[in-house]
Amino acid sequence: MRKIFVLVFSTAITMNIFAQSGSTDRQPAKAGQFYSANPETLKSDLSVMFATCVKTDNVWKVRAIISPHAGYVYSGTTAASAFSAIPKNSLYKNIFIIGSSHIMAFEGASVYSSGDFITPLGKIKVNREIAAKLKKENRVFNFPETAHMQEHSLEVQIPLIQYYFQNPPEIIPII
Repeated sequence: MRKIFVLVFSTAITMNIFAQSGSTDRQPAKAGQFYSANPETLKSDLSVMFATCVKTDNVWKVRAIISPHAGYVYSGTTAASAFSAIPKNSLYKNIFIIGSSHIMAFEGASVYSSGDFITPLGKIKVNREIAAKLKKENRVFNFPETAHMQEHSLEVQIPLIQYYFQNPPEIIPII
C-alpha cells in the first residue's frame, strides 16, 4: 500500500510540475512565412503598409472591418487600409477576430480560450471570460481549439492590431 501511495504521490507532483497552469498561449505558426518573424523588420513592414495604404475620412464609429488574411507582401497594404478606417486612438474593449479554417473542416465554430496569442510583437490578451461564455452558452462554439494552432487567417490580423492601436484591446479569436 505504501508503494502505491508513493507512486501516486510522485505522479501527482510530476504532473503538477509540468502543468501549464491551465493556459496555453498560442504561439506564432506563420511568422517568417506570412509576415516577418523579426520584431524590428515586422514593425518596419507595418509602418510602410500603414504609410502607403489608402485612407478614408472616418466620420462614424467603426463596428466591423473586413481585412484580408494573405501574406503581408500580397495583401498587407489592403489590410492596413481596412484598419485605417478606424481612428488610431479608438478605445475598444474587445475585438472579435473571425476567420475561416484552412487547416481542418468542422461544423460550427472554434473559439480559442486556452491562453493568449503570441506574435513577434509580443503577447495580446484573449478575453477568456467572453470566449468561455460563448462556449458554455452556445454549442456552435464547441469545436476543437486545435484548429487554431496552425491557422493563419486570425494570426495575420494580430500584428496589425498590436501595431495600429495605441491601446490594443483584448481579442476573441473565432474560426
